[in-house]
Formats: sequence, C-alpha cells, structure tokens
Amino acid sequence: MALVKSRKAGRWWDPWREIDQLRRELDRLWGMDRWFDRTPGRGDETGLLPAVDLYDAGDQLVAKVDLPGVAPGDVEVTVEQGRLLTVRAARPVEEVKEDAYLWCERPAGRFVRTIELPVDVDVEQVKATLANGVLQVVLPKSTTAAPRRVAVTVER
Repeated sequence: MALVKSRKAGRWWDPWREIDQLRRELDRLWGMDRWFDRTPGRGDETGLLPAVDLYDAGDQLVAKVDLPGVAPGDVEVTVEQGRLLTVRAARPVEEVKEDAYLWCERPAGRFVRTIELPVDVDVEQVKATLANGVLQVVLPKSTTAAPRRVAVTVER
C-alpha cells in the first residue's frame, strides 16, 4: 500500500492525523474523554478505566491492573461463572479546594472494570496481590476445561 500525500489547506495531508481525530471524536461520543476531565473528584462506576494487561502464563492467566493511590481495602476482585473477572476499586478524593488546583489529571472516585476471560478458570484458586500500585490477579486455568486426549480403540 502506498501513502499518497496531497496539499490540503496549505499543509501536507496526513492520514494518521485524520485517524487520530476520528479516535478522539469516538472517545468523546462514547464518554471515554471523561478519563481526561480535569474536575477533581469526578468519577463513577463507568467513567474511570484503569489500564489492564492480561496474559497467558501456561497453566494460568495473569492480569495486572494499574491502581496507583488505591488502598488494598478499597479493592474488590470477583470472578463470576469462571469467565468474568471484575475489579472494583475506589481512589479517594483529596481535600483540596477546586480553585487551588494548578493542574489536575489524576482521576478519583469509584470505578469498575470487567474483562471476559478467554478460558474457564478455577475460581477457588484465584489469588490477588497489590504492590507498588499494581494489582496482580493470578487465575489458574480450570482443569475441567483442559483438553483431554481420548484413546481410540479399534473394533474387529
């Protein structure tokens, strides 16, 4: 595929700039731009979304969730139906007068993040730890969902 450059309004046309503008518009329409709202303390259970990494570590899945400034007592982790990982947490609102802020980007309030897992997990063996602002959830894969080799017999 070749990129075509053309003059548009006195500057070179950049397709990536157009894609970035479209992404920003979609974020605004879907409410994702509230992540970047500068109003201190704003947040509800749909507006704030912490960053999540989920990877397959062989016999288990590992999820890492960025939760800086969140106390362990303010975090709730649930696994429903062996496939839905839900993290609920709350970052406290700091008691600072709104007009005293010079810059405010850190969201505060309650939020929830639910991820559908690609395989069933053993809900009884799930472990979660919070260290240095990162929640790590270890989700052992269910042995009942593991593939099983079936012996084939020959009938005569």
